[in-house]
Amino acid sequence: MKDNWQTLDVHLGRPGAKRGLMRSGVRAMAVVDTGSELTIVSGDVLRRVYGPDFQPTAESHVYVSGIGDHPIAMPIVPLLVGLPTSNGETVTAQVDCVVADVAKEVLLGANIMSLLGLELRVDYRQKRVQLERYTWERFEEEVASLYRSMGASVKQNLNLGGFQVDLLAEEETQSGQRLRLLVECKFYKDMVGNRVVNDFARVVASLRESHHVDRGAIVAHRGFTQDATLVAQNTGIELVTLDDLRQRVPGPREVVPPANKTRAQPVPSRHSLDTPGRFFVVMPFLPEMEDVYHLGIRETVQNIGGACERADEIQHTGGILQKIYDSIHGATIIIAEVSQQNPNVFYEIGFAHALDKPVVLLTRDIASSPFDLRGYNHIVYKSIVELKKSLESMLRQLLKAAEPADEADEPAAGTLL
Repeated sequence: MKDNWQTLDVHLGRPGAKRGLMRSGVRAMAVVDTGSELTIVSGDVLRRVYGPDFQPTAESHVYVSGIGDHPIAMPIVPLLVGLPTSNGETVTAQVDCVVADVAKEVLLGANIMSLLGLELRVDYRQKRVQLERYTWERFEEEVASLYRSMGASVKQNLNLGGFQVDLLAEEETQSGQRLRLLVECKFYKDMVGNRVVNDFARVVASLRESHHVDRGAIVAHRGFTQDATLVAQNTGIELVTLDDLRQRVPGPREVVPPANKTRAQPVPSRHSLDTPGRFFVVMPFLPEMEDVYHLGIRETVQNIGGACERADEIQHTGGILQKIYDSIHGATIIIAEVSQQNPNVFYEIGFAHALDKPVVLLTRDIASSPFDLRGYNHIVYKSIVELKKSLESMLRQLLKAAEPADEADEPAAGTLL
């Protein structure tokens, strides 16, 4: 069916017809154009899918930029699209498509490529194009590779001043000054919002104050909302899309992990006070709890040299539950704030207990803790200052108890819970 090697065979169908898409869906020729935000189909293809008499309603039209100041109204129709990947897998998604006269039957835009986490690979020697799954790991690798191509020395996935960070890029100016850029990688299917930028700005401010970094940047796969852009302007955070970053590096490039790449090693299961490891925090994501997390918990963990993480800071492309399970399993100690009687918090505490993980329970009122948890030791606090003092003491005791018997002053006393 292909008229040249740069096209892809795709399958199209009506929404809800996923099961029979590859068998009875309409086959069409497609080209990829990530410079187009929307996916575009020809009127002929649309009629092959919906029938020869199908006409989009006026309510389904969208106004897109035209010549000069005259926007053009174009119909949008939902289609189920099936795309082949390089490993033989076919991935499908329902996407809104603009109906227009195009050179090819289908023009695959950034919306479907991002939705399915795909990237285009062009092999000019073999004369073929392929779609490959673009994972979070590959996204971070490419961002690191691009900064290296611009002359920076890059470290990945490291504990910096108590924060688990994605990238630290260092470069030397012509005057010999070393500039340290903290880079957060966001492989989101949607645009990055203002809350992410606000949280990252807090991290950058803390690390700048402790002289670990000079400035911060967020690199996003899909871009940023207008609110996020305004927050970045007020906080001095640089916002960069992956495409923008690619444009800064001239010439062809291939993302290959460098031989001398610095990557953090897995955290061992037992820790001494010199390497306290990772702390996972379970708590509600409420505005009134932000100071408790950032000032009370995170700063305390930072003071003892540990790395702190909360569920809303986890990078993920699939289900978040599995990522939470992995974070709990890999954490040295779990810190849980139970004042709000949040069922998700209690569920994650139960999972941690099942793994025999040390869990530090925090509350403003012991009466808010359910009956099954009241038999465990709680830190009851009335202020951030009180919380920090009690929490640091508790964490140091737990870490001391977790030391191997031949290194500790006494045999391990076990959990405090």
